[in-house]
Amino acid sequence: MSRVPNKQIAIRFLTGAWCVACFVLISAYSSVLIAFVTSPDPFKPLINSVYDLPKKPEVRLTVKKGWIADLIFQVLII
Repeated sequence: MSRVPNKQIAIRFLTGAWCVACFVLISAYSSVLIAFVTSPDPFKPLINSVYDLPKKPEVRLTVKKGWIADLIFQVLII
């Protein structure tokens, strides 16, 4: 009989954590939508394609050496 209250507490804790996580995600998503709608200037991307990366020195890439992204960017830059 002592296991039932512990099980109820665990279920309540998980339910509470789920509700808090949902609240945080919904708030963050709503904030992004409001910022997107109310921003005075439309967002302009830094680059339009992968080929623009070598032309933009302010954009710095970090990739693991020897992985496919490293090889692709080596070919693009050369």
